[in-house]
Amino acid sequence: MESWKTRWQILYDEMIASGEFHPDGLTVTQLMRDYLSHRAVVRTEGDRIVSYGAVQIYPSEDAHLHGPYCELRRIWVAPRLRKTSRLCEDVVEMLLTVVRMQGPNGGRPFCITKSLALGCVVGKYDFKPMTTLMMPHVGRWSKKIGLGDRLPDTALGTDMANPLEGERWLYLKVG
Repeated sequence: MESWKTRWQILYDEMIASGEFHPDGLTVTQLMRDYLSHRAVVRTEGDRIVSYGAVQIYPSEDAHLHGPYCELRRIWVAPRLRKTSRLCEDVVEMLLTVVRMQGPNGGRPFCITKSLALGCVVGKYDFKPMTTLMMPHVGRWSKKIGLGDRLPDTALGTDMANPLEGERWLYLKVG
């Protein structure tokens, strides 16, 4: 039986090998810390972690009215299970539960992804891809919450959103 530390190392290695995650800021310790602080969810099969997702909290000045902004991050499902299971939907549902627990009004969830499949999944939960056409002050919003240079270039576009595979998009829950 593998130790939990080995399980987290395998998860980290698989996430990096997928090419879907930027290695800056992604460490075995951070994955474990998010999970142990109840900001991440995992599913296991035997000794293997087969899905993972985390919530990053961005406190805002008006969080007392509307709750903080909460980014659904590092959503990963084992490649062999992506097309044959509901794991991605399950991870999103569990993360939205974490978001709802962020105060009396819950949180305001969003995610950034270049995966069309994940874009389709969060679309089922009323997330919409954003551009300046739908959110005119998206650049100012990004700076205000502390997103830094992680805002996708597509969010600053002026056309209707039309996500393509491989392009990074900001999805914001609108409903």
